[in-house]
Amino acid sequence: MTRRKRAALLAVLLGLGVAASAAPEAEPASGRTRLVPPVEREPAPLEPGMDVEKGPEGDPERFRLWTPLTEAELNAADPSFRHWARLIHSGRADKRVMRLYWYYRFRLDPFDKPVPEGWRDRGVAVLRDPVRTRKALEAWDSRRRAADASGGPPQRGDVPLPPEGSIESAAERLRSGGAMAEAAAGGISPYGVWVPIGPYTIPGRMTGLDRPEGQPLTLYAAAADGGVWRTRDGGATWETLTDFEKTLSGGAILLDPSNPDVIYFGTGEGNGAIDNYPGIGVLKSSDGGATWTESNRFSSAVRRLAMHRSEPSRIYAAGDSGCYVSTDAGATFSLISAPGLPTNAGASDVLVRPDNADWVYCAIWGGPDGGIYRSTDRGATWSLLTDGLPAKGSVGRIALAVSRSDPDVLVAGIDTAGGTVYKTVNGGDQWTRLDGSSGFCGGQCWYDIAVGIDAGNPDVMFAGGIDTYRSTDGGATWTRATSSSGGHGSPNYVHVDQHFVFTPAPGEIILANDGGIYRSTDSGASWVEWSQGMDTTQYYGICRHPADSYWAFGGTQDNGSHRRRQADDPDWQQVLGGDGGMCMTGPPTTSIVVGEYQNLNIQRSTDGGDSFASANGGIGRSEPHPWVGILVADPSDRNNMWTATNRVYRSMDARATNWVGVSGPLYFGITVSAIEVAPTDSNVVYAGFDAGGLFVTGNALATPVSWTNIRSAAMPQRTVRRIRAHPTIPDTVYVVFAGYGSGKIWKSSDRGQTWADVTGDFPDVPINDLVVDADSPGTLIAATDLGVFRSDDDSAHWYGWSTGLPTVSSIELTFDRDQDTLRLGTHGRSMWQWQEASDAPTAVPDGSVVPGAMLRADRIGAATMRVRWDVRSCTARDYNLFYGDLAQVSSYTYAGAYCGLGTSGRADLPLPVTASGNAFFLLASSDGAGNEGPHGFDRAGLPLPANGVGLCGIAAQEAGATCP
Repeated sequence: MTRRKRAALLAVLLGLGVAASAAPEAEPASGRTRLVPPVEREPAPLEPGMDVEKGPEGDPERFRLWTPLTEAELNAADPSFRHWARLIHSGRADKRVMRLYWYYRFRLDPFDKPVPEGWRDRGVAVLRDPVRTRKALEAWDSRRRAADASGGPPQRGDVPLPPEGSIESAAERLRSGGAMAEAAAGGISPYGVWVPIGPYTIPGRMTGLDRPEGQPLTLYAAAADGGVWRTRDGGATWETLTDFEKTLSGGAILLDPSNPDVIYFGTGEGNGAIDNYPGIGVLKSSDGGATWTESNRFSSAVRRLAMHRSEPSRIYAAGDSGCYVSTDAGATFSLISAPGLPTNAGASDVLVRPDNADWVYCAIWGGPDGGIYRSTDRGATWSLLTDGLPAKGSVGRIALAVSRSDPDVLVAGIDTAGGTVYKTVNGGDQWTRLDGSSGFCGGQCWYDIAVGIDAGNPDVMFAGGIDTYRSTDGGATWTRATSSSGGHGSPNYVHVDQHFVFTPAPGEIILANDGGIYRSTDSGASWVEWSQGMDTTQYYGICRHPADSYWAFGGTQDNGSHRRRQADDPDWQQVLGGDGGMCMTGPPTTSIVVGEYQNLNIQRSTDGGDSFASANGGIGRSEPHPWVGILVADPSDRNNMWTATNRVYRSMDARATNWVGVSGPLYFGITVSAIEVAPTDSNVVYAGFDAGGLFVTGNALATPVSWTNIRSAAMPQRTVRRIRAHPTIPDTVYVVFAGYGSGKIWKSSDRGQTWADVTGDFPDVPINDLVVDADSPGTLIAATDLGVFRSDDDSAHWYGWSTGLPTVSSIELTFDRDQDTLRLGTHGRSMWQWQEASDAPTAVPDGSVVPGAMLRADRIGAATMRVRWDVRSCTARDYNLFYGDLAQVSSYTYAGAYCGLGTSGRADLPLPVTASGNAFFLLASSDGAGNEGPHGFDRAGLPLPANGVGLCGIAAQEAGATCP
């Protein structure tokens, strides 16, 4: 077929509905290469904790053959994406390039525009816009009053609610299904708050560590997609410091040694993974993390930060185009364009010599100028270090470390021979290759490579890749210091994939890896995890059980798949290894659970997740397999299950071991990116594709299955991210397109015969999932790269719906109408559940009768305080803070009040002034009419003598304190 004929055929298929059945592979679209993948054997199931990245680096030629590229990709408007595509096309791509390519591909297709500048700022402005939200809530209230006056919306049946006025704890409310008071009478209420439900024991990837000198129990950590965390008690408890900043993507962290309240957070992870989210430069706090300011947007990834110790305002950063410097204490950074230092490739590390801060080292990651560069004049001039090192441009990623006790000693972990350590004892003039270290990265230095030197002994050094290796004789010999086998509790167990090696004191080493933080105080002989309590799990997909509201399941980045069920009360358990993905459950009366690990390796359990067996039978191993595969159960009959490669597969028995292909490669050999089974008709199934293809069948359970192309020519040629059929209205379906620009949400009321762009005023933020609320006409809820948005008028107008939720990439939503449970899986802050606010008087704990966090008040400025209260136990639609002189606390005499604080659980308010200078605070909830309620309960459980809806906490100053 000629190029002209192929182009004409493509135009016809994009513009008209074309019937097709399972058929031979179609001709590839113009500009695409045919897929010629190698044949692979069926992989063995992975056990929890097993890693799948081990082994040699991927074959660049295989990447080229497996990746269909278009001319548009090779000439993409975004320069970084264009570079990655050309590396793939020329057979020079490694796994780092492939992960970056796949992450940005569905966000940029059709590649005619770069990543838009300022998209995050504009999106956050809408997400946090109180005026926009207030107007939307007023409109919702008006519609509800009108519905009540006309007899109200259809009822869904009896919903088990806690007794009105009860003081049942939030944990019990969530355990019993969430108790959405509004849902039974008009859908998911917009009033409420997102509350975390864990896991807290399965932390995600960490990228950087630092701590104040002389404070061994304090540690600051940068999470890949979870922001900045701090412990002040040796890892027993952790607190988050950046939840509501514009990004939580973390690459590095640095404290000012002369003032530990000054923190620099390098945003944008740079580990070359498919889930590396871009950053916004450097965030700086001068008050210990209470408030933050932004630098200029100099780099989308900050891999390392370093400081000139005698000049703290001088900060160095390793970023996108090389090494950068700030001379104004992090306000602005500029690329170092100085003699001898290249600026045409990213920097993987930057280091300042501890005894002479004028000496700076910059590691350039790959490219023709890849290598280690040194400046001895604060960055004015640079020279490439060559003596004993690999030739310029012959290496990949490089990690650096310097000895505190002997700064002439440095080590470099270099991406050559699977990872090899080089050492210098004269500041970098000459280097020695430490052959015993070769292979320490396990073949994936592009992703995890880190080195360190013991703070008290320069002969003790560490090299981290998949595991961590140690030398005690200056690098002559190396032994493995950590192992991912043996499981938690083993003396040398440490999670795989090390990203930072921190050696703050002699004999002490702290590792940041894909599973959190691990610490040793005996030079690596034994290890203790320090990251329990962090809810930083990075989900790729989540699912629910149709008969158990407490049950939860999800697949994550390098932490496998997890299960939460009542019987485990209340812990989460890892039940599958590798990189988890999507999941689904079988019929309500069975214990069937289906999960996966990377590259669509499907695993099935018939005992609720206690054990799994491979379930890939029938799927062609030579077909392209997506990293995160598609798993969809028919909501009407969960015996019917669906998955896909570049073909659609079906199983009509949830216990079956073999899948049946029910389509050919419908869209030019491109992989399927979304499947939806209509809740109103099991025979209606939709399939979307990476490059925008869209098909439907009306005989999904028949043989053969026929498919119709329902893509509209007006639709963007972007990845179909999600398809959502209306739960109760047949033939109504929504399609979500990924990425930036163009229409994101399209709606059809006739099963795809005609389409309308209903994106409305949605900000240009990538959407990952959509929920259609059948019981509130026009209500749509969207999970995005920034959080959750909502529309109550069928997508015409959108507002931020992320109360309580950090600014985190929100991956998947699940909603159970019968159980009134709306959950959200995030990629970096674990799983969350929507807790609706009560519309009637409700009693809430004061912390003495039932569990509940007390009110906290912290001074964050000369005249400002920050209050935080428990929105898990308190479920009101609004809150008021009352304050008075401490001497009047027993008489409930208030000096003033701050009213209308909302439902977020946090507010920054003017510091109150009282006669004595000492104050007490009382936070009371209000009902929908704004009425204040009873001020909680005494220790006997009796209401305290006041009017209103409920107390959420009380805090009184100690005598002599200026502010609690």
